[in-house]
Amino acid sequence: MVPRFACVTEGDTLEVRGKNRIGLHVQCKNGLTQIFPAYKRRDRIGLGARSLPIIVKEITEPEELDGYLSLAAFHYRSEQLAGRRAVLAVLSQDPLGPRVLGYIELSTSLFMNKARKSILDAPFQDAVGFATWKRWDMSAAKRFTNLSVRIARCVVHPEYRGLGLGRILCDHALKFTRSHWQAGRVKPYFLEITADMLKFVPFVEAAGMSYTRRGAVRGVGTSARLARQSGDADGGGWR
Repeated sequence: MVPRFACVTEGDTLEVRGKNRIGLHVQCKNGLTQIFPAYKRRDRIGLGARSLPIIVKEITEPEELDGYLSLAAFHYRSEQLAGRRAVLAVLSQDPLGPRVLGYIELSTSLFMNKARKSILDAPFQDAVGFATWKRWDMSAAKRFTNLSVRIARCVVHPEYRGLGLGRILCDHALKFTRSHWQAGRVKPYFLEITADMLKFVPFVEAAGMSYTRRGAVRGVGTSARLARQSGDADGGGWR
């Protein structure tokens, strides 16, 4: 079953790989993006003296969708994101608690972003010869904005905050971005987030992202070397 928010659309070219376990991929300009099997990983959180097993995965079941929509309605009411989006949910099998403990929602990046420009405004060429620029100017932004993915929302159930779920969600968002995200047949190299709360709740830094003046960013793949070259407008750097 292809997930509800799978990164595939009409006109994409699909490729089947694998002998024993079939994998379905979208052919991108800079590699392959997996859409099946869906992203699914096991993890754990500390809950007092207990260690609670959790699953972080794409939404594939009705009860998972219901849990996500319930949390989204509580925090965002009727607000809708534009462009491509994907959702990873944190699931618990604890019969005493809710099924969905939280979620992280990724979306296509906004075209204009000053923090991104301060990071990417340096000569760059990727390893596969797809993306290259001397300056991150309007021309580069028009061609390569889809190299970035935006963390649009990160929501944790009120009763499960303070347990590190935000960090876990960001960590899995990075892994998901590497393997399962594409937009416009372009695989991403950067994961970014822009939110005022980052100044006060630095959970994304615990997942390896670096704070800039207006948000946080991390390299997804080989392009991380660009960060070491260009640094950050505020004197910060990548980790």
